[in-house]
Amino acid sequence: MQLLTAFAISLAGQGSLVTAAAIEPRSANSIPPPPKSEPVHLKRLPLPPGISDDAPGACTAKINPRGTGCMPVKSLRAFQSGEFLPDGKHVLALVPYIGAPLAPDPASIYNGSQIIIIKTDGSKFSNGDKWKCITCGVPAENAVGQTPTYDYPQAFDDGKRILFGSNIADCGDHLLISDECTPDQLHVYPIHWDVSADGSGAGGSIRELRLHPDNIHLGFSSFTIGAKLGQFAYFGRLKFNPKPTTGLPLAPRYDLIKV
Repeated sequence: MQLLTAFAISLAGQGSLVTAAAIEPRSANSIPPPPKSEPVHLKRLPLPPGISDDAPGACTAKINPRGTGCMPVKSLRAFQSGEFLPDGKHVLALVPYIGAPLAPDPASIYNGSQIIIIKTDGSKFSNGDKWKCITCGVPAENAVGQTPTYDYPQAFDDGKRILFGSNIADCGDHLLISDECTPDQLHVYPIHWDVSADGSGAGGSIRELRLHPDNIHLGFSSFTIGAKLGQFAYFGRLKFNPKPTTGLPLAPRYDLIKV
């Protein structure tokens, strides 16, 4: 009200005609009633078994007979739920694995931050679990330049790719939920944003990535550091670059263009 009064005084001082109309308050009869209550059903989704000991080997065969990992009882912000896959029957999640045995034990791949797919219809994957780790055990040569961020997992509509952190995981011709999508078939590509005139260097730091519904564009933000800390939002187009000649890494990646 004080701002409106000051604005009116300013206009009046410039010789402008200012008029004000009184606004009648709404009567109780003009406000529509709230909609009828609808039932909301909550379903608890299965996760890897929880343990409190994070020492190597603490996730024993007694705790998880299938050897597909354990997560901490209290994961706090290290756990993060993600989006549904396009079939509506699977959901993504970021989980922190702990207690894995040391290599060369096959279960050693269930360690650290990873992305899993959880079934929501009560069915199981072929190994007997109701979840499947997508990023566990991916060979190093399939993930050159991968960034260490795993947050905000989001699914592409093709069911074959996911966005997590500033990376895109791609299982080629295979659906992520299929038995054919194994660690050796999955590739993880970093997302690169050119911020130098000649395209050199590691590119800009990007955060809070959000995939556009068209699965082509990407929204993100980036900090600016100078006299004071700032942050700006950006919108760009994803383009796969199989053989980059500038910028880092010089490995297959997704470039952000027309930002």
